[in-house]
Amino acid sequence: MGFHSHKEAVRDDYSGPRLRSSHEVDIYSYFRNLEDRDITKFGKMWGQIRSCNFSGKHLSGILDSIAAYSDCTADDAYPEKSNYLNIIKNRFSVWENAALHRNPDFLAIQQVQVLVALAKLGICPSEEFMKQWHREARCNRSYFGIPAVTKSCWSLAIMDSINPHSVFRAIYNDIRSWLPEKDIHSTGLKKQLFDADFWFTGSSTVENPKNRRSHISGSEMGLQRIFTQAHMDIPHTRGPVLPTLPQAVDFVVEKDNQRMLVELDGPSHFLRASGPDPSRRQFPYNGQTLFRSALIQRLAPEERLLRIDYDICNTVIKSSSDCRHAFCARLFHAAVNQEPGVYRACLTGEPVQPLFTRDITS
Repeated sequence: MGFHSHKEAVRDDYSGPRLRSSHEVDIYSYFRNLEDRDITKFGKMWGQIRSCNFSGKHLSGILDSIAAYSDCTADDAYPEKSNYLNIIKNRFSVWENAALHRNPDFLAIQQVQVLVALAKLGICPSEEFMKQWHREARCNRSYFGIPAVTKSCWSLAIMDSINPHSVFRAIYNDIRSWLPEKDIHSTGLKKQLFDADFWFTGSSTVENPKNRRSHISGSEMGLQRIFTQAHMDIPHTRGPVLPTLPQAVDFVVEKDNQRMLVELDGPSHFLRASGPDPSRRQFPYNGQTLFRSALIQRLAPEERLLRIDYDICNTVIKSSSDCRHAFCARLFHAAVNQEPGVYRACLTGEPVQPLFTRDITS
């Protein structure tokens, strides 16, 4: 079998309706291969979606590829030159209108792919889009197996935690009933369904997997050591800090009858940086992390959780001992003097910033 050109490979990438022109092939190929493309052209290429007659497979593939590209890795030392995340969020109607008005007839797997990508990117579609998604999902119900229903419920919970709307709860209430709970064996799916159930209903009939972390990273051990050297206590307990969410907190810091919970966030918690911001070298949190933070704040409304970026942690560990101890003491003092909630550590300006500016405890 001979080799295909790249454009031919894109044509063969999906079965179903073929791309009709070289222009459509170019646009689709750009988004499907973002790692090898000029990201500064993202805005221009995004606008070109309007001129393409993409099918459901093409439109879902575009979002899925962007979500994959957005993964933050330890090698992402500097922000990207393109505000690609802001472009998608501010001009999401470009993609959404293509999905609504051209009626591409998404298959079940593509519908789930769309929801998961949007949830990860922290994008909430319009009520009109979600209602159409729901209608098509009901038509495709026989193709919604356990993974599809679970991932859809989880994605709906993420969206609702970011931008609450009754449409997310209504869809969850319907599709949740499609799920035969006794047949769920995957630990990952159980966790997703447990979290979604707790978000929407405050309880779950699914047993939450209680497995604990098998090891502690070097960065976390280093951070604990700095807090201890700064004359704070790190109590060690046999069980998880938050029994309902056993993996949500790394450790606890205590001093003078006050305490804060600490979560050290590695690269998997973030989206690839969008636009340079020299004053705050911080990557944006992905939808999953925002959701877990909101869930923690709802389930433990009396606690103060401080999320510390891996980048900040590494910077602090490499600094002088006086700077390390002073920074950790400053973090603790700032956190315990805040109202209960979830906060993010900062290197510049105020040492801690609230993750949410609205009440999410109910």
